[in-house]
Amino acid sequence: MPLRVEPIAEAEAEQATLWYERQESGLGWKFFKTFRQRLESIERSPRSFPLVDAESDREFRYCLLKPYACRIGFEVRPEDIIVFAVAHVRRGPAYWKRRLRDYGG
Repeated sequence: MPLRVEPIAEAEAEQATLWYERQESGLGWKFFKTFRQRLESIERSPRSFPLVDAESDREFRYCLLKPYACRIGFEVRPEDIIVFAVAHVRRGPAYWKRRLRDYGG
């Protein structure tokens, strides 16, 4: 199933990459590499990741970016997978619900 990263999610990943790089030289690159690896995992097996909201009629899921404190939010659709967010794990349910609503969920 093809995977597409929305521009807002790509921007969030870039911001996180820069933040990690400011913390320690080379850490941003490691974060970005992990992010790309997780995207490949999502593309291969999207339904192996937890649902964001089991009550929703749409299939929104997330993937943890271990060891980094971030998650990738994505929607599995019949024809493709859409990555709609890359966010710190401290972002509470209100952030995710607002993003899902803004995204159309």
